[in-house]
Amino acid sequence: MQHNHHLRHAFIIFPSVGILFEKYGLGLGHNEMLRQLGFSLEQASGILEQVPRGYYMAGNLCFYQGKDFKPLTPENEQIVRFFWPDLKQMLNLPDNVHVYSGMIVGKLEDHWMPMHQLNLKKGE
Repeated sequence: MQHNHHLRHAFIIFPSVGILFEKYGLGLGHNEMLRQLGFSLEQASGILEQVPRGYYMAGNLCFYQGKDFKPLTPENEQIVRFFWPDLKQMLNLPDNVHVYSGMIVGKLEDHWMPMHQLNLKKGE
């Protein structure tokens, strides 16, 4: 089954540590990224439930959390805002990037639609 994971820049934000980026083109899911670092399935699931994660692809930066790809909590939105300058620089994001919180889950091979647009550009 073909999917778009290999066309995106996936990342996980660890609030007290920094940003974990997947090597572009590998096509790993966030759970797989954590498993490759040695986390157990249970640990990886717990991490993904709590911290912001997402991807950048084709002019869209999408954030979400939890197994159901829900929008960021206010606390995680603040974490994303803190890391915004780093994300912008590391991903070489264009000024007109579209930023979203939450995804409407679809089939793996389909393009999933974002839920809410975020404005992270304030105070840059």
